[in-house]
Amino acid sequence: MKNINIGNRILLIVSIIILLLVISLALISRFYLSKSYEEEIEETVHTRKIKFIEEINNLTTYALYSASICSELPFAKNAYKYYYKTDSFERASERLKHDLDNLVLNLQQNSTLNLRIHYQLPPNISFARSWTKERGDVIEKFRRSIVYINKFQSPLTAIELGRPGILLRGIAPIFDENAKYMGSVDVSFPFSDVFEKFYTPQNEALGVYLQVRDYSSYARDSLQHRVGNYILNNVSSSNFVTDLVTREDLSYATDNEEFFNPKGDISQFVYPIYDYQDELIGFIVHQIDKSAHKELMMHMNIFIFIMGIFFLLISIVFLRLYVLKNVSIPLYKIKEKIINIKDGQFQEIFDFENNDDIAEIGVEINSLAQYRLRIKELIETIEHGKVKNVDLSQFNKNDSLTQSLLRMHESIMNTQEREKQRIEDERIRIWTSDGFSNFNKIIREHSDLNRLADAVLKELIEILGANQGGLFVLTKKNKNNPKFELLASYAYDRRRFFRKEIEMGEGLIGMVAIEKETLYLTNLPESYVELTSGLGSATPRCLLVVPLLQEDNILGIIELASLIEFEEYKIKFVEEVAKTISSSISITQINKQTQELLNETKFQAEQMVSQEEEMRQNMEELKATQEEMQKKEMFQTKEIENLNIQFSKKINELKLKELEMESLFNALNTSTFLLEYDLEGNIIFVNDFALKLFGKQKHEIIGKPQTAFVQYSDIQMQEWRLMWEKLKNGEMVKTTQRLIINNAETWLAETYIPIIDERGGIKKILKIAYNITTEKIKERELKDAIEEVAKIRASQSRTIDKLVERSERKEQKLKQEIQKLKEKFGQ
Repeated sequence: MKNINIGNRILLIVSIIILLLVISLALISRFYLSKSYEEEIEETVHTRKIKFIEEINNLTTYALYSASICSELPFAKNAYKYYYKTDSFERASERLKHDLDNLVLNLQQNSTLNLRIHYQLPPNISFARSWTKERGDVIEKFRRSIVYINKFQSPLTAIELGRPGILLRGIAPIFDENAKYMGSVDVSFPFSDVFEKFYTPQNEALGVYLQVRDYSSYARDSLQHRVGNYILNNVSSSNFVTDLVTREDLSYATDNEEFFNPKGDISQFVYPIYDYQDELIGFIVHQIDKSAHKELMMHMNIFIFIMGIFFLLISIVFLRLYVLKNVSIPLYKIKEKIINIKDGQFQEIFDFENNDDIAEIGVEINSLAQYRLRIKELIETIEHGKVKNVDLSQFNKNDSLTQSLLRMHESIMNTQEREKQRIEDERIRIWTSDGFSNFNKIIREHSDLNRLADAVLKELIEILGANQGGLFVLTKKNKNNPKFELLASYAYDRRRFFRKEIEMGEGLIGMVAIEKETLYLTNLPESYVELTSGLGSATPRCLLVVPLLQEDNILGIIELASLIEFEEYKIKFVEEVAKTISSSISITQINKQTQELLNETKFQAEQMVSQEEEMRQNMEELKATQEEMQKKEMFQTKEIENLNIQFSKKINELKLKELEMESLFNALNTSTFLLEYDLEGNIIFVNDFALKLFGKQKHEIIGKPQTAFVQYSDIQMQEWRLMWEKLKNGEMVKTTQRLIINNAETWLAETYIPIIDERGGIKKILKIAYNITTEKIKERELKDAIEEVAKIRASQSRTIDKLVERSERKEQKLKQEIQKLKEKFGQ
């Protein structure tokens, strides 16, 4: 482009612009025509889909109508009655098959539809088929609709994937004259009947892909095209391109109900097929060839391009003559005069014939030479560093060169200022890093909380240059009234111990504890705090109060006073140090609590050892007592009576416990939960006692069902719906519920009462409930106690029986010895 003059450049640019306009026109025409054609294709495909669905609905409706007629045929009912009466499957099936063949023969003479009739016996046995002699087989595997008809005994229209492929079915139940269910009959049409009715132009093709199942007979054709678990079952034309169908297309159509791919020479539309249970069974693929349309578009673009080139050549001839006269010759004259100015020779430019922009350029060249001299003087002034003394009135304030020179001087000054700021930032960073290092060292060296507080506070005052400070720690000696206790204090680097407590919300410290935010004051009242020394006293200029927080929990307060105001980076440093101090205080307190728990555990362990020793002694005493009982058999009767008395006492104690449990139950009944529901089960009122149980705010419960925040099992949800139907019918319901509320087991004794309005209708449901969780737990404990007493009683009974048996044996033995003595002395 350097060797081309401006006239030719203008000519070249205009020519390129015209050429681009021609190409743009061709491309725009191609784009809008292609877009219109794609929209037409998409509309055509959707129209085919709608007609397809309408034809399927018509056939399934006709199949149900036919099945209903077949269910009322006399010979069919007679066959079913014969089977149930004689239990002869073969005879009944043959009779039904003979009559069914005659019926189908008549239908085929009057209709072109490929109709199939099939009678079934419950639950899943084939009774007779119109197209085959096969019968008696189990059909539930490939006839899932048989499960529906046997369960609900109501008519059904269904699209179902059978052994030969997709079948359009109508199924009707068969009843005897007493309305007793005997079986079912279905009339089905193969999906191909719908498929073959559709006319497709030469550039369109339809294909059906069906899901492969273990009973599918069409899956045995190994030559058919497969895509994953789907196999091509039927096509409308040999133009169908199977290579275009991919797993991604089928997956996208499944997720989005349809998939339209307009790319390439063939537009492809895929939509899924579902059976009556909304289960995916296959896809319909619609392909449209766009090659003829693209060829037409190419011819049109060639015509537009040729016409554009023709108009371009004509425009170039006229434009060349105009540019030569009005641009090229005047610019050549201006070029000669500019060369003279560059060499320092200033001469006025001759006037041009036309009073146009080129003539104005010549006038401006005169002032350019003078401005060149002034710029040179400005550069020399900047070189000597006297930019501020330059008189800018003689320069154009919008001149970029002058402004660039001035910005250069200002940039040098700004660079110096930034360097100063960088040095100051580096100083603050080093100061902060050293400060954190010192505090970490202090925290590691001190495990005692008091010493840690003293060392931390002293280091803070020294590093900040403060004059007075205090560290307060939250104590919970009185859980209802926690207070802040002054743990460490310093003034003028001299430690002063004195006891001081501040309540929550008291003064500035109490306010910071509540708001949990740093407080920095620079205008302190004279009476707030006073700094004293041997030379006198003074009021500090600023006060910094920082909370010690651990996971948003207040642990303490740091208060610092100074005669010099704290800089912002020092305040941020104190806030960061406060986080470390809070963690250390928390860990120290946790360690202290852990030690206390360990001591308490140790004490409890010692108590358990002592109790075990006492139980061992009691066992030894019991053993000695048993031995004593054996030695004193003569008093066995008295001992038995004593045991009976002890047993009676145990029974009385048990009755007292039962009375105690009954009193406890009556006391708990006074705590009542009240809730009101609308007829849809949504809560419209709840008292505070129930809110406390659920652990919710009122706005979180009102307008929602109880199942939204209470965990119910499937059985409980079913019982809840049944109960709600009774309430809508005006019945009062009492129930005991075991619920899981906030991951805890809760037992409620509930009474649901329908509230009647003035018209006699039910306007809301009132629930009165009592928390019987404690009673349920006590009931389990009482049951366990009764079982334990029963065990003791059984043990005592066995002991008494053993004593009586032993006494009888001894008594018998004594009688025998007396008898021997009598016999001996009698002789």
